[in-house]
Amino acid sequence: MNKFIQKSVFFLIFCSLMILLLNYLLLRNSHQNDFGRLQYKEAINHKINADNIIIGMSHATHGIQPRIINQKGNTFFNFALDGANPNYYFNWYKYIFKPNYKKPKYLILTLDWFFLDDKWLWRRFEQDSEYFSDSLFFNMLFSKNGYNKTMLFENRFPVLKFKKILLPGIFHHDKTTFPISEYYNGFIPFVPKKVKVDEFYPENVLIYKNQLDKFEKLVGLFVADSIQVIFITTPTYQLDPKPYKNLPIYNYYRSIASKYSIPYLNYNLEKRSIINASINYYADGGHLNYAGSTEFSKLLKADLEKLLKK
Repeated sequence: MNKFIQKSVFFLIFCSLMILLLNYLLLRNSHQNDFGRLQYKEAINHKINADNIIIGMSHATHGIQPRIINQKGNTFFNFALDGANPNYYFNWYKYIFKPNYKKPKYLILTLDWFFLDDKWLWRRFEQDSEYFSDSLFFNMLFSKNGYNKTMLFENRFPVLKFKKILLPGIFHHDKTTFPISEYYNGFIPFVPKKVKVDEFYPENVLIYKNQLDKFEKLVGLFVADSIQVIFITTPTYQLDPKPYKNLPIYNYYRSIASKYSIPYLNYNLEKRSIINASINYYADGGHLNYAGSTEFSKLLKADLEKLLKK
């Protein structure tokens, strides 16, 4: 019986060590191209400590370059993340950004017709639990606020987070789609393996009530904290702007902008430019490539200079 217990203990120790080793290898490899980790690192440790920030979806992550729009006395950091939606940013601002970062003077919030659609923008705050402090992780784990505890726990540990691609995740990590060497103050280029650029138009525009409510609460938080908000819609590839005209959701954004005296720069309509019709500026119909993000950031900088002077 004693031998059985000894063997069982050794087996458990061996399994635990193997799990720790796998977790370490996956964690180390994921760091090689994990720009999400870099976003959280800045939000919590504020190395750049930018005066102004950018949040929103992937169109902003890969489309707005802080190194270009930075101005004297007004530095920017791009905190936009792929798939991020209002519900995500409500939690991010409340639990990550506000407790750790200085209050920004200006906050650029990127919007588009799918910003309130759960099917288009999939990111959940619990998915980023790997980056959370221990106190935040355990507070959420034992909270009664309706967080997805399974998602929260699985994404805390790489060995669970990457369980479906365990061996490939240890030995290989794709560095081509999002080249980490080009990462700068939150911006990272989008370089798809296959470039296919189709015109990008609204289709099946859906508004999820939970996202709508969180969007209004999020804007309310910024206004209550005396942050000057700027709405923008980044350019997409389309030759005919007609489908965007009188789009109900754009009218809704305008109504919120009017309510809080927020400037709204819509680069698919009122601020439309040559960029919209230049196919060589896009990685796909919605995302700008590096050249496109460079040209758009120059255009945005000029418009921001006018706003900031006012």
